[in-house]
Amino acid sequence: MKKIFISFLLALASITGLQALCVTRTMDAEVDGEYFGRLSLRRNCTFFLSTVDGESFRGTYYIDSDEGLQSGSTYTIVFNVSDGRTIRSVYMCPVYGKECVNLDGYLFEAQ
Repeated sequence: MKKIFISFLLALASITGLQALCVTRTMDAEVDGEYFGRLSLRRNCTFFLSTVDGESFRGTYYIDSDEGLQSGSTYTIVFNVSDGRTIRSVYMCPVYGKECVNLDGYLFEAQ
């Protein structure tokens, strides 16, 4: 069922002119120097997010990109959470520094 859903998302993205990109990255966030949580992105378009508060979320995601990730660019990343929510955020590829995702005000940086 999960493969059908992912295929549907990728087909929808190609029909609407968007290009879906999925990567493998592990990103951590800190708040005031303290570890806050981890975001794991997988090439099969799934993600898992866990926080120090014991919260965890999973689902599928894709990055809107038609040419891969380019240094110095930002992209929209769309999370389809398993509870039915869709969250749009920003995936950043700075010229200097680590790739990161700004998710709900928390900056998750690649390891």
